[in-house]
Amino acid sequence: MELGTDDKKWITKAIIKGVVDGINQVMIPYSEEQEKRFKKEFVEVRNDIARVERKLDTVTDHQAEKLDDHGKRIVRLELLSS
Repeated sequence: MELGTDDKKWITKAIIKGVVDGINQVMIPYSEEQEKRFKKEFVEVRNDIARVERKLDTVTDHQAEKLDDHGKRIVRLELLSS
């Protein structure tokens, strides 16, 4: 039995409909779930970076303060030795 043109068109449409339905039922929900997960992880990474930046600011402020203190001591020692 040979397939006619109408049969071939019907089979082609059925295959396309099956593929589209599969994408709609499986791939789109999976992609949406992955997008949600990536957004959540991105927010967590951004928060971690902000926390590290705050700690770094604290450390650099502390270091700057210490350098100022050392600079003042050096000036005092130079004044005392001259």
